[in-house]
Amino acid sequence: MMRRHAASLLALSCVLFGGVPEAQVESHLVWTHDDGGTGWTPRHVALGDHGTQVFAHASLNHTAAMLLSSYDSDSPTVVWELPTDTAQALMVDSAETASVHASITFRPTETPTPHVIEVRKWSSNSATPDWTYTYPQLVAGRLAVAVQRDGRFVLAMIPRPGADRHYDVLAFRAESGELFSQSEVPTVGEGGPLWNFDMATDGRHLAFSLGDTAYVYEWSTKTILLTVQDPEQFSGKGIGISAKGEVMALGGVAGNGQVRVFERLAGGYLHRFSYPGPTGSNGNAIAVSDDASTVAVGYGFAYPSTTVEIHAFDVASQSNTMLDVHSSSGSQQNHPTDIEITPKGRLFVVGELGDEPDLVPELRIYASRQDLPIHTVNLSG
Repeated sequence: MMRRHAASLLALSCVLFGGVPEAQVESHLVWTHDDGGTGWTPRHVALGDHGTQVFAHASLNHTAAMLLSSYDSDSPTVVWELPTDTAQALMVDSAETASVHASITFRPTETPTPHVIEVRKWSSNSATPDWTYTYPQLVAGRLAVAVQRDGRFVLAMIPRPGADRHYDVLAFRAESGELFSQSEVPTVGEGGPLWNFDMATDGRHLAFSLGDTAYVYEWSTKTILLTVQDPEQFSGKGIGISAKGEVMALGGVAGNGQVRVFERLAGGYLHRFSYPGPTGSNGNAIAVSDDASTVAVGYGFAYPSTTVEIHAFDVASQSNTMLDVHSSSGSQQNHPTDIEITPKGRLFVVGELGDEPDLVPELRIYASRQDLPIHTVNLSG
């Protein structure tokens, strides 16, 4: 998982149904929030405070931030709104059990790059951020932000000045905004762009890839626990990690479809097995359940680029538990962009780019032991 886009809007369903037996699961669209014809698009969305709040940041056609109440009838109540924002968000996240929301943004300078980078933290009280941290140098490159489960701290990954090949991990106390930890990731080789990113629910372990190397990094001890190199780079390949870092899953070499699963033991991580996905595909989006029992994967293909396969597999038995294949037509590529999974792996939700003739629903909710989706939502555009 790297970003939260359309899939996270419907991830509310995963939060609500997480403790319900699969046989009793039902799903329906609770509400939609219309832009009133303004044409703005909330490209970054996160759920917080037990699924009761939706934090959204629009960055296409218009730049704005808002906090919505999840449990209201259609249309939802806007808790607060920042209708015009001069900073453009590149990623947002929210605490699962607290009203703590964070974004990482850039403010364009007079030249195309580099940018002013800001980390901001909000609560439900006001559209004014509780605090804002400005990175002291102008930088260019991919960024990431994450909020620890109970909202105690906020983490950010920011490229070091001069290039986007080396990164700092910064940790802030959510309440005060104090920067209490900063470390440079000791990269293997030349480093590279931040292709994908996931934080374990415990907040201690980060899984990400820089260029041709994937990492599991324990930021509090500044320790690299695992590196995996791939000469094909990790662009377009998913990564996911369980709640305490017990299991990490990583998209494989381009085109062979495999997902590599690593398990943490006393002496470090061991490559436990490779799940054989469909030939000609990449594991574009990957999610690992908090209890490390289930992995959900969304596969896209270079050709035909309008076909997507959704898989789930059981870690203990290494066996597939569901499979859904859906195809369309047209020249536009349809790929899975994000997956969110419930803590015990019973349900997961997938977001996709969409197809040219608008035949394939972009939002899809699945049970991990049922091939057909429980619910789908087809988005216009």
